[in-house]
Amino acid sequence: MQRGKVLAGIVTGAALLSAGGVAAAGGDGGLAPATVLSGQIQFDTAGPTRVYDSREYQPGDGSRFQPGTSAHIPLAGQLDAPDRIPIGAKAVLVNLTVVVKAPGHGFLAAHGPTWQGNSTVNWATPGTYTNVALVPVTDLPSGARTMQVRVEGNAAIDVIVDLTGWVAV
Repeated sequence: MQRGKVLAGIVTGAALLSAGGVAAAGGDGGLAPATVLSGQIQFDTAGPTRVYDSREYQPGDGSRFQPGTSAHIPLAGQLDAPDRIPIGAKAVLVNLTVVVKAPGHGFLAAHGPTWQGNSTVNWATPGTYTNVALVPVTDLPSGARTMQVRVEGNAAIDVIVDLTGWVAV
């Protein structure tokens, strides 16, 4: 199998993850869809596509995430992005951005159906903080595909989610 280019630990093509390591489709360094091989997990790219931005869609402080809250983030996209998550997707690769405007500290945890006590983005002062996470997909009874976030701390925050890929089996 042809290996893709790896730059500073980042595979530049869509990757197949297997027990034998990481191989990449599109070995020319381009972002080509991966091929599913028997017994392997497929990673495929999807963007980046902004699927959620709490600053854009609700006026005033009503859009900010308050400490002690949990929410489902729709993966179809608030910005008229098509639903890019296939039925077989079990997790999404997202870039999470947290914007903290008031003094305070806390964390945002991105998670699947059950929070496992993790934190994904942490802050201690006002500013903009980012992290990349592989987050399990939550399928709601309505058919919506979401990821969940939990906010803890003592400051309201804005949350931005950019979808960059998904993992399917």
